[in-house]
Amino acid sequence: MRRTLVLAPPLLAASVALAACSGGTSGEEEPSPSPSPTPVSDEERITQVTKLELPEDAAGLTLTENGETPDEDAPRPDEGELGYILEAAFTTTPKGAEAFCGGPGMGVYTDSEGPSADLLETFGMDEADADTVDGSTHCRGAETEEGKVQREVLVLYPDEETASVHVMAYAVE
Repeated sequence: MRRTLVLAPPLLAASVALAACSGGTSGEEEPSPSPSPTPVSDEERITQVTKLELPEDAAGLTLTENGETPDEDAPRPDEGELGYILEAAFTTTPKGAEAFCGGPGMGVYTDSEGPSADLLETFGMDEADADTVDGSTHCRGAETEEGKVQREVLVLYPDEETASVHVMAYAVE
């Protein structure tokens, strides 16, 4: 006479149900949360986005990203995403501005008359903002590593020893 044990399927079902209710792991580790971004100063952010080195004597730096003043502890927007725009301004010496504008991939254009009305409009300025004693310099070019960020720089000279540098960087296709 042959006996058949019928206990195996109920035990198996009970152990599966118990494992499902216990919240036990299936041998896979849960993914760890992604690390929070390292805070970046405004000076570092300009270099990070434009790949241009700020002059050591840069002073009075202001910066906005997508029209807002960033919080250094918050994640920064993706500069490669269409619609991204960084705007910054600082003062330096004329030699400091020349070095900034002469960065990789930049074309430099000087104008002894000062900036045109169209160029001022591009930088959100008007003629009252364009006080210059020695014309202006306009520099532009795509960042050289990935080519996703177009950079434009307008340099005005409020006096012979000061250069007022206006920077715009924006995502391109």
